[in-house]
Amino acid sequence: MLPTREEVTEILKKKWDERKLEELFPEAFIFGSLINRGGRHFMPAGTMGSDIDFLMVFNPEISEAPSRTKTLTEFKVIAKELEYEVCQLLKRTDKVFSFLPVTDYEVYHCIHKGFDPKIFTLNIFFDVLKGELSKNGLADYIDFDFHLESIEAFTAMRNCQKMRNMFLSVDMLGEEVVEPFDGPGEVPKEIMRTFALLNYIDMPDGALSDRTDLEKGFDFLKRCLKENVYGSMEVSSLAEKVSGRSFIRSESEPLTPNDLLLLTEISFDEARRRVRKSVREVIDRSM
Repeated sequence: MLPTREEVTEILKKKWDERKLEELFPEAFIFGSLINRGGRHFMPAGTMGSDIDFLMVFNPEISEAPSRTKTLTEFKVIAKELEYEVCQLLKRTDKVFSFLPVTDYEVYHCIHKGFDPKIFTLNIFFDVLKGELSKNGLADYIDFDFHLESIEAFTAMRNCQKMRNMFLSVDMLGEEVVEPFDGPGEVPKEIMRTFALLNYIDMPDGALSDRTDLEKGFDFLKRCLKENVYGSMEVSSLAEKVSGRSFIRSESEPLTPNDLLLLTEISFDEARRRVRKSVREVIDRSM
């Protein structure tokens, strides 16, 4: 007999209770093939084994890049435990979870790393903590015009979501997907492109090519690190490390997965600061 959704969710709920994870992620949901149509299309093992799509919503108090990075670093240890336990249950030897940590802002505005906002409105979600199935999605409205107006900022947020997903991606043996970065370049091009998009928001009269100008993106990234609006020692240390990578490569330090995550979380916050409130937000907050 194939393992059931109940057996998987029992492992998740037990881990949430034992590690007091509700303080970090007060909402946690399974979605995808394990939930749809009673899980009949979920392939527990084999070369075509299905992922378990697991969405976790940050505690709103974990509201800045350094604290989100710290939270995900702590959770990575638990992610490895969950991979091992559920792979044992499913008799698999590869990875099984696709962890998707998001803020409540991303859920509210239906921002998804795969550019499919309807995932939040049309999907079936199983609430692991409450043991309830919701067929009405987690959001009730998509403002497509607002998505288009905010395309640069929302793209930065999606890129951050992708990094979170990769950062937590491990197999049952604890092997990680994100590796240290040691060039070429001071930071990965994908991160410089993200900061270029954000820099473009501040320069509406600039050339269209500025949206993908890596040098301008890197200059903006360095400014963000130097300003360090968080007053964080981690951000200060990262600023020094990135600056050091501009010199002789043999004497510079590689960027760790934690460094790469922190950079993308900083880009997320910079994106948030550049998005105006939507009409819907203003109405909702006034009610």
